[in-house]
Amino acid sequence: MAKHENDQEIRNELLRSYCSKTVKDLTDADVKFLATIIKPSFKFDADAYYPIRNPYTGMSLMVKGYMHSILAFINEMMAHYPNWNDVAVRWGCTKGNAQSNFDRARILVLKLDSKIYANFID
Repeated sequence: MAKHENDQEIRNELLRSYCSKTVKDLTDADVKFLATIIKPSFKFDADAYYPIRNPYTGMSLMVKGYMHSILAFINEMMAHYPNWNDVAVRWGCTKGNAQSNFDRARILVLKLDSKIYANFID
């Protein structure tokens, strides 16, 4: 599948879960991150709901597959700080880019759903 087709496929999958304005606001770099880091490690159905829980507040919520995977990436990175490079390589990131991938994932959650960002990331 060509790069452009794969990018459009990811945008279409996201459109099923998020409003069109939100998906339109995603940059090419956001979509590339989803295509190269999140999707290859994707173990969830994009349209199904999965539970997430904030271990500090106890708040829980059901989220769709992409958001669950992005949050799993963020949580694994946070749990293994300062050994981010080891985690990043397991997810398919290049060594040395762990911080930027971590930041991109956090911003992606903010772009897709600010309430989840406020309650589970911030």
